[in-house]
Amino acid sequence: MIHNRTLVAISVTVVCLLAPAFADEPAVSYIFPAGGERGTKVDFRVGGMYLHEDAAFEMPGPGVTASARIVPTETIWFEGPVIPLPASQQKEDYPKDYAGQIEIAGDVPLGLRRWRVSTSQGAAASMKFVVGDLPEIVEQEIDGGPLPVQVALPVTINGRIFPREDVDDWTFPAKAGEPIRAEVLSSRLGYPLEARLVLYDQAGKPLAEDVGSLAGDACLRTTIPADGTYRLRIHDVNFGGLQHYVYRLNLTRGPYIERVYPLGARRGSTVRLELDGQGLPPEGVELAVPVDAPSWYTARLPLCGNESNPVHLETDDLPEILESEPNDAPQQAATIGAPAIANGRIAMPGDRDYWAFNAKARDVFDVAVSAARLGAPLDAVLVMVDALTVNRKSQSKLRFTAERLGGFAGPIKLVADSLPPGVTVQNSEIGANKVQADVTFVADETAKIEAIHVTLRGTAEIDGQPVTRTAALAAGPGEMTVDNVLLAVSMPTPFKIVGKYDLTFIARGSTLVRHYAIDRGGFAGPLRVSLADRQARHLQGVTGPVITVPPGADQCDYPVFLPPWMELARTSRSVVMAVGVVTDTDGRPHTVSFTSQNQNEQIVALVGPGELSVQAERTSLECVPGGECEVRLRLARDRSLTGPTRVELVLPPHIHGIVAEPATVPSDAERAVLRIHCDREFGPLNMPLIVRATTERGGRPVTAEAQLQLVGASFSRRTAAADDRPLSPDGRRCVGLDRQDVGLEPFARG
Repeated sequence: MIHNRTLVAISVTVVCLLAPAFADEPAVSYIFPAGGERGTKVDFRVGGMYLHEDAAFEMPGPGVTASARIVPTETIWFEGPVIPLPASQQKEDYPKDYAGQIEIAGDVPLGLRRWRVSTSQGAAASMKFVVGDLPEIVEQEIDGGPLPVQVALPVTINGRIFPREDVDDWTFPAKAGEPIRAEVLSSRLGYPLEARLVLYDQAGKPLAEDVGSLAGDACLRTTIPADGTYRLRIHDVNFGGLQHYVYRLNLTRGPYIERVYPLGARRGSTVRLELDGQGLPPEGVELAVPVDAPSWYTARLPLCGNESNPVHLETDDLPEILESEPNDAPQQAATIGAPAIANGRIAMPGDRDYWAFNAKARDVFDVAVSAARLGAPLDAVLVMVDALTVNRKSQSKLRFTAERLGGFAGPIKLVADSLPPGVTVQNSEIGANKVQADVTFVADETAKIEAIHVTLRGTAEIDGQPVTRTAALAAGPGEMTVDNVLLAVSMPTPFKIVGKYDLTFIARGSTLVRHYAIDRGGFAGPLRVSLADRQARHLQGVTGPVITVPPGADQCDYPVFLPPWMELARTSRSVVMAVGVVTDTDGRPHTVSFTSQNQNEQIVALVGPGELSVQAERTSLECVPGGECEVRLRLARDRSLTGPTRVELVLPPHIHGIVAEPATVPSDAERAVLRIHCDREFGPLNMPLIVRATTERGGRPVTAEAQLQLVGASFSRRTAAADDRPLSPDGRRCVGLDRQDVGLEPFARG
């Protein structure tokens, strides 16, 4: 056996192939924060779709205790900019927030853990959570332009780039000559953020920046030129952003080890590690490897009188050989004896390493190469789905993929351990000379609605002896291995919402009501109807209530409200879902739902101009602490609107110290005045305020909105420090525009 640490060898992968769904399977898109410090309790939010009242939650492994169930909490939502066509025609998820808590022991190993959720409708594939050892802070998310927040180094910052075009600013004091390192962890956790980091000095001049240099995540390193306070900015390189643009930002000063050579060592030996990183000694560091070190060994090395950041090594009991250059040609190859582990480096593009070993005819050697999973910058990918949903009286498939090593070509028998009663497996063999097989899991009508852990194994005969391998999720340095699949038998949804295609012209700022029939399929209980967690198109501000359909009713009307700022001539498509509680034959209740993306069930509307408008004579007003200012407004109404109109100032939750009494405008009047009072301390004024006018027709609201920018001495100073994006003439930020272009139509709303 010869091992060479350069590329990843894959033994078994698993990919899930699902049968057509009979229920809305649960899904998750984020956990926030995405990690926590050892020895602390972490309150977290999971962004979930179709989790309904609650969901089972698990984070396996020692030293971490997590809530057994997560429950609904207030969903943090910022609407963000208007999305123009054609981008607004894309599908979009609208996860709801669910709360839980994780308690992390003080001695738990550092690194990545996996978490999963399940409901009566199925199980969702796992996502990652980081156990760290730096002090941590969690962003207090607010709407509007960035407001710098000062932090003390070292620190792990947990934040989100949300909504689209969001920018986060973090400031810190530093001294001349200090090495500073800022590393984003987001893409490697499975999130879509393509982070850009920019470090600014006190004069606002960029000192350093990075985009995606570390496996898709940004990593910035620099030396501070002078004492002062520095500002670190993070945003998506494409100015994207949503609820699941989650990041962890590790901000440290001093020496930092990026990687070591060699990548592993023999247990019980002392190895000299060459260090690559920032502010490190050129002679390297010696490390004594314990005789009982685990296969993944995490160490902290002595650096300048302190301990380094964690370093991960692969350990074993085989002889270790280091390459000796030159070895770029076969005649320069060093001869090694098997079994052994050869350690080498591809030091530059085009570099080759040759190794030689003695062999006899019919000798079989197992040669495995590894680097990316050990932290070296070579590419290799392994994906495994670790959750599978099987509807009762239906079937789902798992695809097994095996990499055959050493010339092995025989059949591989596949076995699923711990299958629950009523669940069977079909087609459980990878044939000779084949690398894949689709294994079918079948749940009959007696299968219990539950989620259990199933271990998947492959057994083959090699040299006359049975050899068994367990399928596992790929695990890198510091990552806990997941060697089971969460198999959920789900309750099919008996009822459906049925509609007929209807395209309606609707004025923005008003309500559209859609009529539906209900195919109950034998279900007699009440139903809750609301907008679905997954939409055929971006809603762009469309909202709808949760309505209750009484037991036995076979029809319902569902209203949606189209905001007054929607894009004109846009075809709005909204999807609804129905939720009910089904009682199983064993008496247990199960919450299930039905969603249809078919256009017959969509609420389809062509958006037209509003029937009510409000305009401010001045869109920007100066406010004095402790003083008042007036906003003079003009209204225009469609003739069908005959009632009085209420005009009010709408403030986001984070802006305080500003009040305005609403005004009522009679139906025969066109003008109104809002008097705004400012306390001695008010703000922060990092975004325009909204003046909203509301009247009614048939008991439903008709609204219009106008933006109002309040400015004051404190606001002007804060804005200059906080946001260097240009302003358009109406006070809106124009992300992506140069200062000379601010006369163009701005991209952002609010």
